[in-house]
Amino acid sequence: MPTRLFRCGGVVTLLAISLSLLSAANQGPIRQLTLDPDAAMVPLFDGMESGQFEVRMSAINAYQSNVVIANTGTEAVTVAVPKAAVGVHILPQFGFGNGPGQNQGQGFFSGNNNGQNGQAGQAQGVGGTMQGNSPFGQSNGNNNFFGNGFPSVPAEMVTPDLQQYGGLATIPAGKSILLKMKTVCLSYGRPDPMSKMTYRLVPVEEYSSDPVLAELLESYTERVDRDTMQAATWHVANGLSWDQIRQLPDRRVPGVSATIFTPRDVQSAEQFVTAVTEAAKDRPASKTPPVTTANRN
Repeated sequence: MPTRLFRCGGVVTLLAISLSLLSAANQGPIRQLTLDPDAAMVPLFDGMESGQFEVRMSAINAYQSNVVIANTGTEAVTVAVPKAAVGVHILPQFGFGNGPGQNQGQGFFSGNNNGQNGQAGQAQGVGGTMQGNSPFGQSNGNNNFFGNGFPSVPAEMVTPDLQQYGGLATIPAGKSILLKMKTVCLSYGRPDPMSKMTYRLVPVEEYSSDPVLAELLESYTERVDRDTMQAATWHVANGLSWDQIRQLPDRRVPGVSATIFTPRDVQSAEQFVTAVTEAAKDRPASKTPPVTTANRN
């Protein structure tokens, strides 16, 4: 009899643990980011390639997306977020995967699309910078290497290698974090992003080998006006001339004749592109072929 009671108690204990883990998983991604100096650091796209991270990108609209990064391992790990990234629309016949060319499988974000992409053709690609939500990462002090809502970095962790990243955040084992992504459209003339569309996060260098575009997207901070950034991006990414950009019609209000950008927007965009072009002179072009479609194998 005692043995039976012990076994029954063991089953109850295991069930309680399982329910506890399930409850924790259902709490959603962590929004208040923290940084553990003792956790191993893994660059985001390296972790996606190895399976350490599972990533889901949800475009809210052309200018804002949510990025959820899940740690699939058994130990806490610090994700090193790139300065900029690109979201590519995944067409309905292909699933969501961890990295380039991978279909959707089991894991944190398993399931199927069920027609959620909502467009017969590929929508706008979007690009920009990811931002955290740490209450200690808003100012630019000696103990805050990044800003943009990422946790402060202890002085002993600051090395020249960190210059290539946009922020650090520690993800506990089996948990996920939520980042906001400030974006602009990269493909003038295609449908705008919608919340039901599925997007895949890729490095800027995989989307385009142009160092000016990479520099431009990395420079998209809170201090840069959205319309200025959009005009600059369509000029750099799509080759629209400044005259074309000045004349782009605004069709958001039917029956009203107006242009998307004001003369001041275009003037600021020209100045912005001049500055980032100069900054990109010493930046090598990527040797990685650019993405031409989201449906690559």
